Amino acid sequence: MITITTQIFIFIPAMVILFWIMPDKKIKVIFGEIRKTLQILPISKIAQAIISWSKKKSDP
Repeated sequence: MITITTQIFIFIPAMVILFWIMPDKKIKVIFGEIRKTLQILPISKIAQAIISWSKKKSDP
């Protein structure tokens, strides 16, 4: 199973390369879609889920 740290180390360089290669118009579209998604998602619920998951994982 791939850990979250490994996923981040794979995801961030891949995104940097994609943004470097892609034209500006496509990048603006991608960021627009990300903003729309973040406005729809209940961020507090996601944060609560992550916090409770990390607490469960750290408890013996």
